Amino acid sequence: MRKRGKNAAPGMKRGLINALQNLAIVLLVVLGLGLSAAGGLLPLDEMLSGLRSRVEPEETGAGYAAAASPFCIVITPQEGAHCAVMYDGAELDEAYSRFSSTLGEALGSSRDVSAVSEEAWRDALSGRGVYFDFYNDFLLSTYSIWLGTAMTGEASGHTARRVCLALEDGEVALYYIRARASGGQAFYRCATALPADALSALLESAMPNGAEFNFERGDSFSRVDPYFVLTADSPQVYAASSYNSLQELGADAAMSAFGMNSYLAQNYPEADGTLVWVDGEATLRLGPDGTVHYSSRQPERGEEPRMGPAAAIEYGRSIVEATLGQVSGDAELQLSFIYFDEGTEEQPGTEAYQLRFNYVLNGLPVELSGFESAAEIRFVGDTVYYAEMVFRSFVRGNSLEDVLPSDMVASIVQSEGGGEPRLSYIDTAEGVSVRWPIK
Repeated sequence: MRKRGKNAAPGMKRGLINALQNLAIVLLVVLGLGLSAAGGLLPLDEMLSGLRSRVEPEETGAGYAAAASPFCIVITPQEGAHCAVMYDGAELDEAYSRFSSTLGEALGSSRDVSAVSEEAWRDALSGRGVYFDFYNDFLLSTYSIWLGTAMTGEASGHTARRVCLALEDGEVALYYIRARASGGQAFYRCATALPADALSALLESAMPNGAEFNFERGDSFSRVDPYFVLTADSPQVYAASSYNSLQELGADAAMSAFGMNSYLAQNYPEADGTLVWVDGEATLRLGPDGTVHYSSRQPERGEEPRMGPAAAIEYGRSIVEATLGQVSGDAELQLSFIYFDEGTEEQPGTEAYQLRFNYVLNGLPVELSGFESAAEIRFVGDTVYYAEMVFRSFVRGNSLEDVLPSDMVASIVQSEGGGEPRLSYIDTAEGVSVRWPIK
């Protein structure tokens, strides 16, 4: 959710529901989020069959705002010569604005999906084209909806965090990585109707800046993620500070976001300074440390309307923007996790979503010490029954932080067993710092 001003969040758009998108959310649960078969869900094939028979296509062009954008864009105007855009929010915004409609058109016109080798995927990254890394897996069809196009076919039900548009023999191909249920990764290619000249013209404006994908370095950092992007220069990252921003929002606005009536709600303080508001079955707890907990009765089966992933994300995004987003300072909030529980055969209509959002500051993710995310929201239909939020306002400073260069970081990660370094702001009781946590 790139900031374009502090407008109030829009109400939830009630689109129709896309069968393929719902099916893919189930796949996301099974593939990427470690859902256990012992959890009481139907076997996957039965679950998919049941969803196919109960849902209808989701509306496109419904005006959904993008809830996530790339943290890394690599433009390759000439084979093997890359221009990486990272670690700067303004530069990322400009680059994504330049390529987003092209990505949307490629997704919307994609066809003939086929599995390819990792070598073919790497050839696409090294060749002429543009690469996007969103850091989190989302449905390709959701990306497409955010970009204003409609996606159909098998690929629409696939999830990916890394996507590449590659120029090949006068055509534009769409490549992406998809997580496997058994672990590991699978690589896919789609043909598109995007004119090669349209992408080629955009690539020509980029100047290579010495960036490389780790796999292009050979075996120097064999334990480091092969798609970690090494830059020629040390990242230039501004210092930042933060503070508890809950009082700036106020209890009335917090209650309003969850549909509580501030005139009827009763309140009482707890010993640790937490202020508790109760309105019927809904309880809102406002902590002195800026944490907010909301809970209410989970709706019974069949009480709530179903919604597709894009509508669910928009609903959650609107709540986050109406609360945390109003007092987040220089930071914004982006979707970082989505989970869909389809319910059981004995209890149809109990589908529930769980969404998480994290702060993003100047193009870098923000990690909050002691918290998995800035916001977690769980809901059935359009009824929220649980939410946890951490209110922080971030101020970007004018001085630069000392940041280790990517080569040195890769060397350290290699010596410590491997992984994916990800430059981030870390918000702790001691203040905000810039580090390279390993994912």
